[in-house]
Amino acid sequence: MTGNLQQKSGVISYHRFGQGPKLMVCLHGYGETGESYRELGVTAGTEFTLLCPDLPLHGGTKWEKPGFSLTDLRSIIMGLIEQECGDTSDRFTLLGYSMGGRLALAFAENFPGDLRLLVLLAPDGLKVNPWYWFATRTLAGNRLFRYTMNHPGWLFAIMKIGLRTGMLGPGITRVGHYYLDDTEERGRLYERWMLFRNFRPNRRKKSIFPGVNNLSCMIISGRHDRIITAAALERFASGNGAAIELVLLNAGHGLLKQPFTATIADRIKNKMTG
Repeated sequence: MTGNLQQKSGVISYHRFGQGPKLMVCLHGYGETGESYRELGVTAGTEFTLLCPDLPLHGGTKWEKPGFSLTDLRSIIMGLIEQECGDTSDRFTLLGYSMGGRLALAFAENFPGDLRLLVLLAPDGLKVNPWYWFATRTLAGNRLFRYTMNHPGWLFAIMKIGLRTGMLGPGITRVGHYYLDDTEERGRLYERWMLFRNFRPNRRKKSIFPGVNNLSCMIISGRHDRIITAAALERFASGNGAAIELVLLNAGHGLLKQPFTATIADRIKNKMTG
C-alpha cells in the first residue's frame, strides 16, 4: 500500500509492505523510491512490516524546506511509525541501501537507542569520496559542480579518456552518462547532492556499535560492486570488531531484486533470532 505523512516541512509519500510483527524502516538509494523495496517486502513480509518513505526530492514526496537534517529524518521515521503502528516506544530495524545506507548510518550514530538492528546494503558513506566532499563542502568545488551540471562537456571528455585508458570501467561510465546526459537529471543531481550533504558518518570514532544500547550491524554487499567496493567494506568491518557482520554476495551493486532479496531476508531473520 501507499500513503502520505503530513509534516511541517512537506508531505512524505511512503510505501508499506508486509504484515509481519517486526518493524523495519527502509531508506532507498539515490534516484529511487520506497517502491524499490517491494521485492524485499514479498520475501520478508511474513516476518516484517516494511515502512519505506520516498526521501526528499524523490518520488512523490513534496519537500518544502530548503535543508534536510538528521532531526528531519527522525521526525519522518517516527511519524511513519506512529501513523502506521500507533506506538513509537519499541525499537525497530533500520535498513538503508546505497545513499540510504549513509543516512541510516548517520541516524544510528545519533539515535542508537531507537534501533534494534542496523542493516546496510551496499552503503555509501563508509569511505570519504573526495569529489563529493569537494563538490558539496567547499565554495570552489560547489561553483565547479554547478558549472559542470550546466556545461558537462569537459567531464564527458575526461570520462571518455578514462574508459579508453582503463582508469574507468564501462559500468562506471554507463552510470555517469545515465545521470549526466539529461539536463533535468543533472539539475536533480545537483539539488539532491546538496540537500543530503550534511549526512556524514563520523569515521573518527573507533566504533559506534559495541556497548551502545546493544546495537549491532549487518552489512550486505556485492563482491563485484564497482561503486561500493568489498575492500572498503572489509576495512570498515574489521575496524569495528564483532559488532558488525559483513556478508558478501555474488552480485554487483543492485541488491534489491531476486535472488538477492531472499538471501537478505533470511540473513536479517537469522541475525535477529541468533
